[in-house]
Amino acid sequence: MNQDINYKLDVWMVCYNQVDYIKQAVTSILNQKTNFQYRCIIGDDFSTDGTREILTALAKEFPEKIVLLLNKVNQGANKNAMNVYVHCTSEYLALLEGDDYWVDPYKLQRQVDFLEANPEYGFCFHDVAVYDQSTNTIKDAVTRQVPETTTMIDLVIGNYIHTPSVVMRNDFTVPSWFKGVPLGDWTLYMLQIGSRKIKKIDTVMAHYRVHNLSQWSRLEKKVKLDRTKETYRIVYENLDIKSEKVKTALKQTIFRLQYSALDTLVHNGLMLFKKLIKKVLPR
Repeated sequence: MNQDINYKLDVWMVCYNQVDYIKQAVTSILNQKTNFQYRCIIGDDFSTDGTREILTALAKEFPEKIVLLLNKVNQGANKNAMNVYVHCTSEYLALLEGDDYWVDPYKLQRQVDFLEANPEYGFCFHDVAVYDQSTNTIKDAVTRQVPETTTMIDLVIGNYIHTPSVVMRNDFTVPSWFKGVPLGDWTLYMLQIGSRKIKKIDTVMAHYRVHNLSQWSRLEKKVKLDRTKETYRIVYENLDIKSEKVKTALKQTIFRLQYSALDTLVHNGLMLFKKLIKKVLPR
């Protein structure tokens, strides 16, 4: 890595055992066309499937674009992410995971241009389409419909931002309690935004890949609710939120998640009970 290059943006990437997808993800970064310098900081969490061999070859081919951090043991998603963050020192951050990819070569330029012209916004994001690996099809954009401008209170009500769509100002600190949150992306948004605005760009510029090893999409509804609730609880107890309105909304969302988790548990119990009855009762 050339120390004389003034990088304006760092791409924050974490990966683990994504041998089938990692080259496409990194290539989509390298294909970006910008009038500024950027680089990719990649943290591989001790992959054993050939992922790090691909990364090593790419880093050797593009030494001024790729900083490769190879963990000697598996550290877990959030600890790995924090280690990558320490190495991200540029003015802006873009987020991309090892199984997703960008589809617009001007994505970074467009988002940085917006933030440069609008200092009242903390970060911006855009629409994302779903690529289903099992059917080889691209589905409609999955981003929840929200106004072009939102704030922290909208985030508190529920996440509507997909990780590969984000470019943010690198002007915040990731605290030690971040290691304990189940949902790192939403927590990052909360840490970064403060009282500033969030901009949505109504253009699909990334694909979120769904496959049988997807860390989130493969989880059952009850597990997703529990992890979301735990994330909200940790953020509520640790993040210094100035707005009482936002605090109240966060408490209300935690209560709603608790109710939804209980409702899901009861529903699953009833379905199991019906199956058992059918097996026991004579036909």
